[in-house]
Amino acid sequence: MVRESGCPDRSAGQEADPVTLVGNVLSGVSTGVVIQTGVVSGGLVVNNRAAAAPPVALRQIPPRVFGFAGREDDLRVLAGLLDPCAPPSTPSVAVITGLAGVGKTTLCVHAAHDAEEAGRFPGGVLFIDLHGYEDSPVRPHQALDSLLRALGVPGKDIPPGLDARAGLFRSLLVMSDGPVLVIVDNAAEAAQVVPLLPGERRHRVVITSRHTLRLDARIHELRVPSRQAALELLDRALRTADSSDRRATSEPESAARVAECCGRLPLALQIAAALLIADPGKSVSELASELADSSDRLPQLSDGERAVRTAFDLSYRRLPQPEAALFRALALHPGPDFATGAAVALSGEPPRAVGRMLGELLRAHVVQRATGPGRWGMHDLLGEYARSLVEQDAEDERLRRSERLLDHYLHIARAAARLHSVRSPAVRAAELGASDGRPAADESGFRTLEEALAWFRAERVNLQSCVTWSATMGDAVRAAGIAHATAEFLMTAGYWEEAVDTHRAAVVVSRTAGDMGGEATALTDLGAVQQLTGDPVAAIANLTEAVGLCRRLGNRLGEALALAELGGAQRLAGRYSEAIRTLTDCLDLYTGFDSPAERAACLCNLGAVRRLTGQLLAAHDTLVEALNLYLGVCDLRGAARVLTLLGAVRREMGDYRQATGDLLEALRLCGEIDDRFGRATALSNLGAVRWLDGDSAGAVVELTEALRLHREVGSRAGEAHVLTFLGAVQSQCGDFLAAEATLDRALAFYRELGDRGGEVEALSHRAVLHTLTGCASTALELHLRALDLAREIRSRWDEANALRGLAMATRGVRGKAVAYLRSALDLYRSMGCAADSAWVEGELAALLAEGEDGAGRSGDDHGPSDGEILGQPRAG
Repeated sequence: MVRESGCPDRSAGQEADPVTLVGNVLSGVSTGVVIQTGVVSGGLVVNNRAAAAPPVALRQIPPRVFGFAGREDDLRVLAGLLDPCAPPSTPSVAVITGLAGVGKTTLCVHAAHDAEEAGRFPGGVLFIDLHGYEDSPVRPHQALDSLLRALGVPGKDIPPGLDARAGLFRSLLVMSDGPVLVIVDNAAEAAQVVPLLPGERRHRVVITSRHTLRLDARIHELRVPSRQAALELLDRALRTADSSDRRATSEPESAARVAECCGRLPLALQIAAALLIADPGKSVSELASELADSSDRLPQLSDGERAVRTAFDLSYRRLPQPEAALFRALALHPGPDFATGAAVALSGEPPRAVGRMLGELLRAHVVQRATGPGRWGMHDLLGEYARSLVEQDAEDERLRRSERLLDHYLHIARAAARLHSVRSPAVRAAELGASDGRPAADESGFRTLEEALAWFRAERVNLQSCVTWSATMGDAVRAAGIAHATAEFLMTAGYWEEAVDTHRAAVVVSRTAGDMGGEATALTDLGAVQQLTGDPVAAIANLTEAVGLCRRLGNRLGEALALAELGGAQRLAGRYSEAIRTLTDCLDLYTGFDSPAERAACLCNLGAVRRLTGQLLAAHDTLVEALNLYLGVCDLRGAARVLTLLGAVRREMGDYRQATGDLLEALRLCGEIDDRFGRATALSNLGAVRWLDGDSAGAVVELTEALRLHREVGSRAGEAHVLTFLGAVQSQCGDFLAAEATLDRALAFYRELGDRGGEVEALSHRAVLHTLTGCASTALELHLRALDLAREIRSRWDEANALRGLAMATRGVRGKAVAYLRSALDLYRSMGCAADSAWVEGELAALLAEGEDGAGRSGDDHGPSDGEILGQPRAG
């Protein structure tokens, strides 16, 4: 109750005159004279003096930013949250989080303008910037003072205590005529915000923070915009200043480079636009070059008023000391993202503590979740900022952190490599570098091959970066060790160009350090992958050098490993006689070692060479022996490779059913171990079987998929083989123009690669195409060139095919054709090619019969097809 002068006073014990009770209700803020009232609610101010009402500020939204672009999806999310009529399940509080400079405030302002223009908040919009990341943040009681004044409460009537101010604020909002939107910008912690929350859910609150605040609210993380949205933002900012400025759209590639140099961070993009606006004569390509050429972009991303570094400084200064130290340590990581284990290695702290600290860094948005559980990343510019802080730590501490990280990757890579391939104990020790004085394994936790493969896939780029980093530091042991531990995975998964770079770095650092053993291993790995990239000449040179180093060191096991690869490279180069000698020497060396998987690899290469030289029975027995060895040690990759070759041999021997079974089993094994190259090779061979078995449509399906996989892994040799097959199928189907183009591409590939065996086959199929289209003289010329090359490389199989083609090209001259067929038949029979022998026998009998009765083929008889003329295609 409020007593005015002149009202009856009952305190004197006198009986008061009867008082008439009235039912008036007063609510809100009163600044005039109150005569009487029955019920008072809310904050009531009695002022006997007439006074003007203080101004009420209920339209506090800052103006829109005209360069705003690319946030349509985020605006839709906020529009749903800023609907006072939304379902009861919709939270009334939303927190927009994200790293510094990502555009949280700009998004919030745009969403607020949209909501106000839609008439959603008739009660008004309040805006308060808490400056949470600056040295003097706004405290809750200060924020409430500003908000109460905005609602019209005079300063002298604002209570002093935090709770009282919060109560008054909520009471005034309760009495608002309509929903109110409260925008709380730049909050650093929940304690800054909680007193500012309304008591009614019809009102809405949007909070922006670089931290994920622990509030009962909907959290919306704002990420960097897409590449297209970043380009649009840059263009709009330029055209806002000058509507005729089209520099961003006229130089799209340079604008894209600027966007990437800015990490697509809106603050950095706005600063970049400001730099261009300040200098209308500067091209976007100039700015892009300045940013790209700079080792430190942060000083350049400043327009005098705004700076990316300043925004990052504000976030960094709020980190507790342990989290700040971890943030600096993470800057030493050389790759694009990292697992928690890598952070533990860099920190040197217990895993539980590091996990907690990473959680705090995530809340602060200075690290972010990467793809996959337990993986983390950092925005490019934040990473650069962190690297600029590394000098705060002592040099010896930085070195210890780096060595712990490299050992972490080395040890886990070795553990994964042991699951990825089966090796004998002696070979495992030599290959995985157990003699370097460091533990052979880490607590990797791998239980299955798939877990090891998943780790390799996730860490592939990091492992390559660690090799480069170690090599730069002159650390030959770690560089060569990590490179070798990843060698088989990179080959199997088809990352061949990366493998070449990795092993070259290991070769150089080992050679510089005088580590002949490490150099020999790196050269062997390099030569192995160069066979896959289609560079057999370089592979032979590197593997020959590796063999020499191993002999100087007396390392017979290393010599055998290098010889096995050297034989494979010689086979690919068409140097079959040399390959057989090399592989025979390799088998002799393995006699003294318990090394079944390594011996099987040598036998596999030897079987492949014997097949190409027409020794099909010997090739068959050699490959069966290799398969049994691989199966004995559960080496799935090796078994898949042998099955693919066995499928090719059995196909050539005419056993299409068994060949199909071998190749389907090879495909199954390749799927288990994620061997894309092995799958491509098996598919190309399966396509050949389909073709020879009369299923041209099925052949095209298999070959098309094989071609896609070979291109995906970058196998030019594999692509050339498949193109040869496809050209033959197209020719057989009568699509001669397509066949001609396909075979020309294959021939160009073979010549580029120096694959003379492949060149022979492509020449032969090209010649058959001319035979089928009636160009007998050109066909004859190409077949003769193929015959000479086949005899030069001593490939009886290619020689037989060339002779067979020559017989078809000279069919009009019966004597020559018969002579060619008889020579081809002798070769096919000596090789055990039953299907090819049977066809030639039939053709020979037909020719001889024509001679006896004088009959020839009629003019409308198209004669044999490509597959009949040449028979077996070459295996990939």
